[in-house]
Amino acid sequence: MENTVLKMEGICKSFGDAKVLKNVQFELKHGEVHALAGGNGAGKSTIMKLILGLITPTEGEVMLLGERTGSKAGALLRSQIGYLPETVALHPSLTGIETMDFYAKLKKQPLSKNRELLERVGISQAARRRVGTYSKGMRQRLALAQALLGEPKVLLFDEPTTGLDPASRQMFYEVVRELNGRGATVLLSTHALAELDGHADRIIVMKNGVKVADGSMDELH
Repeated sequence: MENTVLKMEGICKSFGDAKVLKNVQFELKHGEVHALAGGNGAGKSTIMKLILGLITPTEGEVMLLGERTGSKAGALLRSQIGYLPETVALHPSLTGIETMDFYAKLKKQPLSKNRELLERVGISQAARRRVGTYSKGMRQRLALAQALLGEPKVLLFDEPTTGLDPASRQMFYEVVRELNGRGATVLLSTHALAELDGHADRIIVMKNGVKVADGSMDELH
């Protein structure tokens, strides 16, 4: 059990009469890169919110790092989680470095590593520019940098490459490989199954709230 970072057991989630997840079960092991693949309405973002403890399951249990998400103990684990949402809301009048300082203070992290993180995602040259002047790819890189604050043990990326140019997409997967090499467990969601080849140890395919496949890319083929 100590090697299991995340365990979802018999998860059902309903919003009113709409059942968006139906008996979803899977585990994430320490140091693995997993992907949630599926189209719109598959339930990927709902799974992310359940893991973060932002919503609670209608049925079943989500265990993260040995604690139930949504519990008081589970809330204390948030400092060990890095999260990159699908839609990133960054303040346009702040500069890149000011944005990093803001998030570092929220996460109670030292400001000293912020410049290094901007360099790591390839936008250190724009650190003093206002975010409102950034391209979509640059904003996504900045959002990725904030998700890396504090060297989190678990990284959740929700549709992280949507709308990115090929260079930014390649940079993202290079960062994922580097983080994984340092022992981080990664879960990312995408609707583009083909781009996962060589980037994920295991792929969980979702359709209409149901897990329809689970395995390596070779096994899925």
